[in-house]
Amino acid sequence: MEPTSSEYPQYQAYKFSEKDQPDINITNDDAPIDADDREEDKDTFTVNTCYSRVERHPVRDVCKAMGWKNSISETKGDLFWFIDACNLSLRKMMREKTCYYNRYPRISIVCLKRDFHILLKKYQTFFPKDFDFIPKTYILPEDITAYKRYLDTQDNPILLAKPSKGRGGEGIFFVKRYKDLDQESMKDYEYVAQHYIPNPLLIDKKKFDFRLYLMIKGVENMTGYIASEGMVRFCTEDYTDPFPCDDSDSNGEEELMDNELKKKDNLVGHLTNFCLNKESEKYVNNANFKDTDEGTKRLFTKVLQVLGKMGVDLGKFKEDLNDICTKLVIALRPHIVNKYHHEIGLEGEANQNCFHILGIDLMIDENHKLWIIEINCFPSFNYFITRNIIDETTKKRIKIKQVSEIDKYIKTLIIKEAIQVIRGEYEESDKVFQQIYPPKDTENYKNLNIYDNIRKVFENLAYPQKPDYINLDQFETIGQYGEEMKHIGQEDSKSPEDGRSLTNEIGASAKLDAKILTKTLLRNYFKDYAKSGKQTLMNLSQFTKAIDALATTLYPGYFTKYERMSRIMEDLFHMP
Repeated sequence: MEPTSSEYPQYQAYKFSEKDQPDINITNDDAPIDADDREEDKDTFTVNTCYSRVERHPVRDVCKAMGWKNSISETKGDLFWFIDACNLSLRKMMREKTCYYNRYPRISIVCLKRDFHILLKKYQTFFPKDFDFIPKTYILPEDITAYKRYLDTQDNPILLAKPSKGRGGEGIFFVKRYKDLDQESMKDYEYVAQHYIPNPLLIDKKKFDFRLYLMIKGVENMTGYIASEGMVRFCTEDYTDPFPCDDSDSNGEEELMDNELKKKDNLVGHLTNFCLNKESEKYVNNANFKDTDEGTKRLFTKVLQVLGKMGVDLGKFKEDLNDICTKLVIALRPHIVNKYHHEIGLEGEANQNCFHILGIDLMIDENHKLWIIEINCFPSFNYFITRNIIDETTKKRIKIKQVSEIDKYIKTLIIKEAIQVIRGEYEESDKVFQQIYPPKDTENYKNLNIYDNIRKVFENLAYPQKPDYINLDQFETIGQYGEEMKHIGQEDSKSPEDGRSLTNEIGASAKLDAKILTKTLLRNYFKDYAKSGKQTLMNLSQFTKAIDALATTLYPGYFTKYERMSRIMEDLFHMP
């Protein structure tokens, strides 16, 4: 049954109620942007929305509420609010014009589903206990062997396949058998296939997830903040086991499974994506969201109260949340800084007043464990809902546009608070954003900075060129550090694992001249890389792999990847 226009008696096309919004006026969708350039407003803080789209509405509302000015001039403003990644002309402006900017250049490279999971997989390999909040994920087609083995050997395997560049739930489907997503299907698209969390915590018999906001500010002296308010998104159908384990051997089992995999109703009971659930007749757009625990979208703080009554330890919940977000900032930092140095300039050469608001999607299971599902580089700040309904009079499908009061409340709040933080007005704000990075307990996170140390080495090798790629000649200059490594194999140091001498473990290879050994390894790496048909230039990610290969060869006596990498960073580059 389709929703009809009679369900929305208050609706008139493109006109919106001001109910329950005393602090911010709702504006007509077609109203002009306030671009008043009067002489007396020159000293007023100005936010430029020339390069944004749907974000103009909440940003404009915030400006009106705060007494700031909103401009759509191409060059006027104290803060520029971009829609997404910056193009060449905008990056030129960022280099030359000292203003605030709400984007880091090329940050999307680490926030696509595929690239994000490749990044976190590195940290999981080095620090499995510290990064245990990510469901097991296969990056396809690279992980095809492990992916197929899992599907072939498990009794009741369930994966969620997601196209790397998909958004809003687009293209997501269940995988139970290899034929549901085989190698042939991966020719045109890259996927990630993630273990389905089988025991989600439910409220009102429905699955839900958290959309929270993580803000990163600055470059060299980066800080990170987590918002204490956010959104909880509910499925519109009650949760059921997607594929209960059944030992029966009926002839129709394969056909039944095929039908279940394709049913849209099956997805809206398991995926919380707004774009999927908004078309359901059960979607509830609750304008009274501050006072009731109802609606398909609810306030994070209201749901926390419900979780507390359900027995969730809210103190531990907050501690776990802050820990996850701190580690995300640590993981993203090397790539954000490297891309910024390449696109904008090195420290002291360019404007450092960038900030970025990320959307973090998390779930909680029955054991009260938090899981991160994905990160959104450009979370939507749109507060309009566009839905298809059946007109009661004409019986035809029509499109309506409404304001989502809860979206408006949360998104204007996040924008207002973010701007106050970057302006240095944090003490005057409502303190929705709480600083979590750099962490107060630096000792617990010290080891996780190893990738940022590798980034510094990479940029040092690239200097004075911009640090995006290095070539073989630049890479071979690592050999100049090689003399420092001649002592390896000669000292009688002990492995921390079992006390064995590293002398015997490393053997003859480490007694070679380290400069020659380094050159040989690097040349072989580049040769193998060239054979793959790719250019023989190496970016930061590939450089990290090469250093890992070098560490594995030089330090076979160390039992973990972190121990090997830590040792080479200390011996070769003097970075403890």
